[in-house]
Amino acid sequence: MDFKGMRWQVAVVSLLAGLAVLFGGYYIYHQIGLDRPMVRALKTDPAVQSVRVTDDNQGRHIEVALKPVDNLQETYARLDQTVGRFMKGGRYELKVTDQRDAMLQEAYYRMQFLVEEALTRGNFEEMYDGLQRQAAQRGLDTFKVYVSGRYVFLQLGKGSDYLYAVVPRDGSMTASATAGGVRR
Repeated sequence: MDFKGMRWQVAVVSLLAGLAVLFGGYYIYHQIGLDRPMVRALKTDPAVQSVRVTDDNQGRHIEVALKPVDNLQETYARLDQTVGRFMKGGRYELKVTDQRDAMLQEAYYRMQFLVEEALTRGNFEEMYDGLQRQAAQRGLDTFKVYVSGRYVFLQLGKGSDYLYAVVPRDGSMTASATAGGVRR
């Protein structure tokens, strides 16, 4: 079939080649122009063990595996600031991961009720007292809670295992059992 002297096969191949160049360019831009520099900047932070970046239709997901840290709130703020410099207002989720075991996971599940209640009722002092009691009952080596205007940060530790949870205060996304993060 000819269309004004042009064969349709040539038109289809040209269209596919053009789309391949466009999508390839977009991929290369993200890999070289955005992801690599951001990952490199995050890896320079002494608290960072590894970084993984993925995309989906809801935005970019930056997963940062952390080493043991003294103050999760300060560490998260530093990482969020680094990611923000590269994302420049784009939608992203910064998620921190940890090295937890089943006992810490169970402790977090129990403590999560107090955190969610405090987010709803605003009774953060009661939350802290209740969390502190539960941490003592479980014999945790590390128990720290930080409350900022945007998040509640929970650090639990026993031996060489540690759990980090970052719970948004605005209700936009509750922290999962796999810890922290927020969508922007």
